[in-house]
Amino acid sequence: MLYRIVKRFFDLLLSILLWVITSPLMLTIALVIKLSDGGEVFVGTPVRYGLDGKSFFMYKFRTMVPNAHEIAMGNGEIKESLLGNHKIKGDVRVTRIGKILRSTDLDELPQLINVILGHMSMVGPRPYYKEEIKHHLEQYPTDERYFNDIFTVKPGLTGIWQVSGRNEIHFRKRLQMESQYALNPCILNDIYILLKTPWVVLTRKGAV
Repeated sequence: MLYRIVKRFFDLLLSILLWVITSPLMLTIALVIKLSDGGEVFVGTPVRYGLDGKSFFMYKFRTMVPNAHEIAMGNGEIKESLLGNHKIKGDVRVTRIGKILRSTDLDELPQLINVILGHMSMVGPRPYYKEEIKHHLEQYPTDERYFNDIFTVKPGLTGIWQVSGRNEIHFRKRLQMESQYALNPCILNDIYILLKTPWVVLTRKGAV
């Protein structure tokens, strides 16, 4: 209980501070996305699942063509890559501005809104979406226990998966790591992850 109170305090403090600092940049990015093709600024689908398995809209700058998720679900190669957590290089759905945003992780900045609203935390498991949960459990039904553990905490803007290799880590291993994180709450561990995140972003370790 004390952990959650302290964590929420730091979540609000950091997210509001970062929002104030980065708001001019985010406004610029939003305008560029809108002017580039007239599409939505944020990714519309899919919704994500967080604390207690409840769905929420995760704010993230759109880096792909409109309806990219629907296109992926209709393309066998892209769908398998997406659901299997194996990012493909040269994805034709990614826009020109999207390539820049992805290479710098700036597309993740709007998730500060989710942290302020209480949907997410600064540190936690990455939020999952319905298709990848269903796809994984069809292959590994016993792994439902990992999702049950993960859903006991808020998803994070960054987390143990991001600072440990990201896409270099197999999906099942990622679940195990994030399950352990959820079962062993520790403010010092959260601080370690936060401090390590900028280095991971700069070096692009595990990114595709």
